[in-house]
Amino acid sequence: MSHNSLIDKLNQLISEGQNPQTLDIDELSSLGIVEKINQQDQLVAESIKLILPQIADAVDLIVEAF
Repeated sequence: MSHNSLIDKLNQLISEGQNPQTLDIDELSSLGIVEKINQQDQLVAESIKLILPQIADAVDLIVEAF
């Protein structure tokens, strides 16, 4: 894979894009920055909560493989 091809693929990933909720992070105080990061981290936990049964299934399969 060429360098440009890799860059193109990375640019298409959601995790590599700009988050509209944090565009102002460079203008915030230190407390504002860590509060904003904490708010975004909580969104991850809530999203993962929705697929915990699938994660548990994957863990069970991995344990069986060992």
